[in-house]
Amino acid sequence: MTDRDIAATFRQKVVFMKSWKPASMPSNRDRLELYALHKQSLSADAPASFPSTASAAEKAKYNAWRTKSGLSATEAMKLYLQESDRQIRVYGSTRQATNGPSAVRPTSSPASITSEDSTVSTPRGIAAIPLLCAAAGESRAAYLRRISQTPADAAWWARQEALCGDNPSSLFAFPESLVIFLAKQVEALSLASGNNVFRALLWPLHNSLLSLWIMAIASITLFDGVLKILQVLVWGARRTGISLTLIWKDLNLLVSSIHGACEPQQAIACRLVGLGLLPATYTVSLLDKGFSSVTLASVGLVALLTMNLWYFIFLLPWAGFWMLWFSVLAGFSFAVIEFAGA
Repeated sequence: MTDRDIAATFRQKVVFMKSWKPASMPSNRDRLELYALHKQSLSADAPASFPSTASAAEKAKYNAWRTKSGLSATEAMKLYLQESDRQIRVYGSTRQATNGPSAVRPTSSPASITSEDSTVSTPRGIAAIPLLCAAAGESRAAYLRRISQTPADAAWWARQEALCGDNPSSLFAFPESLVIFLAKQVEALSLASGNNVFRALLWPLHNSLLSLWIMAIASITLFDGVLKILQVLVWGARRTGISLTLIWKDLNLLVSSIHGACEPQQAIACRLVGLGLLPATYTVSLLDKGFSSVTLASVGLVALLTMNLWYFIFLLPWAGFWMLWFSVLAGFSFAVIEFAGA
């Protein structure tokens, strides 16, 4: 889309979001994220100072807005469209969305989900993948501007949490929590340093950690699906309250999101992670299309992923480690470039 098309779609989406009635109340973090992107789209960077007499709510809005500093109006509009679509999928709607063209299909939604279907709620982890891909595409210049204008108490990674599983301390949440912990340390170092050369060194590491978060979300979602399938096969759908059809719907949404991460416009780290996950996504797609019985497809998925458990436990983490290592090496190159241009 051209910048004019993006601006037109953005205006339509803003109108729609004002009348949107979510089925469940969005979190304060999500509401602030949407506010900040809207404010950045219309008013550019937040002012450097803020009245000390402002209320806590006004300060929270201001800090959220400042985290978007450095984004152009078009970039902020794109992220607003993606975030609003994610929230529509996550929180649902109490009524059908029919408010104009933007209500027909969320801009960044998988092909099988539309905002007209208020009964569909995408898991938070899957819904976050397109946003993480967009964040990983942040340029070095934009990263340096954002970090230089972000106060320590408004750090982006510090506000993140594991998206898969109900309990952040559970074993399922560990891969996500580990990635977020490492990223918080990198961000803290970057914020504490007033040196753009050092920050340029950390930029590739930041983007790679975003991509590894996608890897963690995808792996957890796959094996969470397998465990739920096993429960249904052993105890039955009525006793467990779990539907095989809904499990496969989530898995197909994951497949769409991972394939989206492999598209040419995505950051190279996202494409590498997507490439590493393609064997699993192709397995899901082939079984879904190859069997008319969801039960047979489920048995096949459990068998194949169990036989290839080593791939997720050993090979993908090993590849992730080397991605981080090469990010550090690449960071030295960008530090030299930044030093030469200073």
